[in-house]
Amino acid sequence: MTRIIWIALGILLVADCTVFGYFFSQTYSEYERFRSREQTQDSDLKRAEQELAAKQLYHRRLYNDPHFLERVVRERLNYSRANERIFIFPEEPGEL
Repeated sequence: MTRIIWIALGILLVADCTVFGYFFSQTYSEYERFRSREQTQDSDLKRAEQELAAKQLYHRRLYNDPHFLERVVRERLNYSRANERIFIFPEEPGEL
């Protein structure tokens, strides 16, 4: 009788270990997915912070440096001073 009890307890122990092992593997794979997502988001955040810093520097220069502002307006908007002509040449021949 005691032998049957020990065998039943052994089978239950193996079944419990199997179930807990399965749940542990599921939890660990979920943890790895979250960790991977966190690393991706950290790198995205760092890149966004760098872009923000660069844009803040650019805007600060626009507001505080009149020569930089003039250069940007002339290059991007093709503005000119009075009695000044601007020639725009196409990048590739025959684009006009």
